[in-house]
Amino acid sequence: MAIEHDRPDGHVLVLGRADPILWWMWKLCGSVSSSLLIRRADLLGQTGLVEHRVVASLTDGAAAEDWIALGESIHRVHPITLVAAYNDIVLPYGAAICEAVGAAGHPVGTVRAVHHKPEFRRLLRERRVQDVAFVEGPDATQVRDFGARHGWPVVVKPTLGAGSYGVTRVAGPAQVEDALSIARMPNRWTSGDIMVEQYLDGAQYGVESFSENGEHCVLMVERMFIGEANPMVLGVAAPADLDTLSWRAIERQVVDVLTALDVRDGPTHCEVILTADGPRVIEAHLRPAGDRIPELVRHVAGVDIYELCARRLLGQRVLGRVARRIADRSRWRGAAIWYATAEDTGVLNRVYGVPEARALAGVTDVELLVEPGQRLRPPHTGDDRYASVLAVRETRCEALATARTGVQRLRFALT
Repeated sequence: MAIEHDRPDGHVLVLGRADPILWWMWKLCGSVSSSLLIRRADLLGQTGLVEHRVVASLTDGAAAEDWIALGESIHRVHPITLVAAYNDIVLPYGAAICEAVGAAGHPVGTVRAVHHKPEFRRLLRERRVQDVAFVEGPDATQVRDFGARHGWPVVVKPTLGAGSYGVTRVAGPAQVEDALSIARMPNRWTSGDIMVEQYLDGAQYGVESFSENGEHCVLMVERMFIGEANPMVLGVAAPADLDTLSWRAIERQVVDVLTALDVRDGPTHCEVILTADGPRVIEAHLRPAGDRIPELVRHVAGVDIYELCARRLLGQRVLGRVARRIADRSRWRGAAIWYATAEDTGVLNRVYGVPEARALAGVTDVELLVEPGQRLRPPHTGDDRYASVLAVRETRCEALATARTGVQRLRFALT
């Protein structure tokens, strides 16, 4: 994605929901020309539709060809200069539209390398950035052979996916069949194709970066707390409690990975394991992070990632100002989010303890992610998180302790 203009005289095609980015874009420049391509299910609650020149929706099962054809149709009437997509599902469609109409945006090859995990591993190996052992499309025997060769545990997961769907840490040969069945289960994120890869031992970190014409700036490194068997995110705390050498090593590794992937512009979220041999990037995403991490970054460092996205869509340069703002980490505060899960299976009757959680000093939000009547279960995927508590305090440790205490105040009454 190369954005060289310095005024909003083009036409931006936005794919999928991008509410906070669009809000910033219209706030900064009310006259910007934009259109929206979106899944019909995502139209519910979508604001600002009248601001677009064209709004087109597709059914959930629409093929990539349908997205591309609609994009080309819009382009014939309102020539598209830039395509913006901030959702893992629609990013490949956006790249294909860019290629079809000659607009600025992420190249097809970059999106493919980021989304297809075996391709991601191969490219980084070929570019001598990092080497993590894997086998694509294994059967049970190959997974057992892989574990015997590289050591247990191993990780079995879909080749395409997000939100920890289908990902299992396999402790030994007896768990292989179940892990393969879980990885092959189809959903909106996965394709049914699977892989096994080397398990990387170490703490996990999230890294938020922003790129401008091929230059990369790491905005934040945050600690991610992951479940044991199913690697779903249970909580996030920012900034990460790292010594200077470890922080810089993570920064360098992420920049090397983004350069190898030929990321040119926009936000990225990388997930990193800090192993005994140094940091290893296990995933990269061409979008702002989930888990409300952009809010944590804003509270800690005063940088709004959504605003940066909007300013780049408008052709403004942002890295110089951002680099100055994040240079002095001594002035940062601490922020954290923690998620509530269910211990048992049942239908939710009521959630107790919300006022008590909100009353804690430093809590800025308690969000319920489930409604009475819904069926709850112990955690398997990111969908099995039923409430969150976000806290901002003077330090990371204080914020994390407050968020976790807030979750402990919540109780799910099941029937």
